[in-house]
Amino acid sequence: MKRLRHLTPLMALLAGLQAAPGLAHPHEEANDASETGSDPAPRKRMLGESSILQPHRRNYLLPATWVSSPNQVPTTPTYTPEPHGEEVEKEEVKFQLSFRIPLLTGVFDGPNRLWFGYTQLAFWQLYNTDESSPFREINFEPEIFMTHDLGWEIGPGKLEMLIVGFNHESNGREEPFSRSWNRVKAGMVYSTDNWTFALEPWYRIKPSRSEDDNPDIDRYLGYGQLNAVYNPAGTHALGISVMNNLHDENNRTSVEVNWSFPVSNSIKAHIQYYNGYGESLIDYNERTHRIGLGVSLNDWL
Repeated sequence: MKRLRHLTPLMALLAGLQAAPGLAHPHEEANDASETGSDPAPRKRMLGESSILQPHRRNYLLPATWVSSPNQVPTTPTYTPEPHGEEVEKEEVKFQLSFRIPLLTGVFDGPNRLWFGYTQLAFWQLYNTDESSPFREINFEPEIFMTHDLGWEIGPGKLEMLIVGFNHESNGREEPFSRSWNRVKAGMVYSTDNWTFALEPWYRIKPSRSEDDNPDIDRYLGYGQLNAVYNPAGTHALGISVMNNLHDENNRTSVEVNWSFPVSNSIKAHIQYYNGYGESLIDYNERTHRIGLGVSLNDWL
């Protein structure tokens, strides 16, 4: 019963996010009353007038995941902790909650929106009863960003929007297990009838050397990410995310594959595979091979 109480708030929030309208992809949202003809011109709208909790990235729950070789003693160039007695098991629960809220629309009297987004990714050693089923790692990722709608016809599809913002990600732990970084992120979204692509480069804002928990994170996660989703007629969805450090020597590529398909009006079966670095911040410099099975609510990137 104790574990079920842990999952109940999670499922309630997932259900609330799934009920939010029009968020399978960013370009499917209604842009404003002005775009439907009810307003003669765009106008700024503050939080509270038209805000709603919306899915941001994927929201999923994977009760069954398996990793080939768990990282038992996470290290960085700065900190090398002593081995501890706790054993990380190969089987664990993985879930992600991700939402966004529009803060301001019609910025600069144009098709622009200012957003606050939040993503939380958790790795739960639920089946490790010998260690009281601890949460092994939780990553917190708040961000603020602006989108500019385009809708430009280019080739077989449309360049839907441009994105720029500030992103913070950390695991909220103390040394020697603290991991964090701040980034300025940009992006563009291009879509066709069946495909959606998002190119997402970033620039890391480095802290002072004495305050940097993970000074070599760029060597593993690189300087951007390419995402693609194949979703014909809203049925099966196949998503691929790729990171590469763009180095000639010690080149490192990370790939996440997500496949989902409807099993009811509100829930999709979800299979996920991860091969590479940076699945979690604590393991940013360790290669992970993981397969997971569960459910998801949305197919966005």
